Amino acid sequence: MTLWMYAKKGSEIFVYADDAKIFNHVNSIKDVHVLQTDLNSMDKWIKEWSLKLNISKCRVVSFGRKSNILQYDYSIGNEVIQRTESITDLGVVFDPQLKFGLHIREKVNKAYARLGIIKRNFKCMSVEVFCLLYKAMVRSQLEYANSVWNPHRKEDIITTEKVQMRATKLVESIKHSSCEDRLKKLGISTLKYRRLRGDLIEVFKIIASEDNNGNCNLAFHKGLATRGNRYKLYQKHVNYDLRKYFFVGRIVAHWNSLPDSVVSSDSINMFKNRLDKFLHDQDIYYNWEADLTGTGDRSNK
Repeated sequence: MTLWMYAKKGSEIFVYADDAKIFNHVNSIKDVHVLQTDLNSMDKWIKEWSLKLNISKCRVVSFGRKSNILQYDYSIGNEVIQRTESITDLGVVFDPQLKFGLHIREKVNKAYARLGIIKRNFKCMSVEVFCLLYKAMVRSQLEYANSVWNPHRKEDIITTEKVQMRATKLVESIKHSSCEDRLKKLGISTLKYRRLRGDLIEVFKIIASEDNNGNCNLAFHKGLATRGNRYKLYQKHVNYDLRKYFFVGRIVAHWNSLPDSVVSSDSINMFKNRLDKFLHDQDIYYNWEADLTGTGDRSNK
């Protein structure tokens, strides 16, 4: 008997290695009872297989605009599961409203700590040395899983970009140049552009997977289009920012602005090369305050 078969009354369950998450959409007390019943079934499964569960490490968290409604004391066996306001899953901090402000602050603090290590140990750096250290030690902290937590609030965007602004001043030969000029001389794009690029690459991977396997369960669908690329996506109507800035909502307009020559690439590396060439002349490449216009670089250089 599998754990999935026990949690079958309405809740869903994700299992990854030795970690399991059981969840349900709670709108009424009936939904609460369904989730608790499934927790009881999971407890039964654990005991039948003589497994040990450290309930002190288990947590309950509610997500949504009304996350404080119907906050029931869920339990496993006779022990109540501790409720928390945020939870870390695979390195990403999730808050009840899914604004990811806590995650951004945590990653920015870690990036500044790494930047401090570089500053203390490398007094004089060339452009090449700085780029290697910065990309490996600092920027990697700010880009991990950013398709999940991609910020849309200006304050969060500024918070991340300030790390890069400070970092580029470590190169003595360009420290007095403007931020935009420093990025150009270093050949480094804004973090905002990097996140957009990453989103587009993820879309390509999903669509390529669907084309190759025919069974990829997409959360969005190909739309019928007379202009644009062959994989033009349908923009669904949304009522709240949470859905508007979620991956599926925020990426549609940017993806649809790409030409067919880019989205029809035969491989991920070909797509990356064509995408970089198409977008290189965009202001957003070196200026985080700019937005993608959809024109790109259409030349054949």
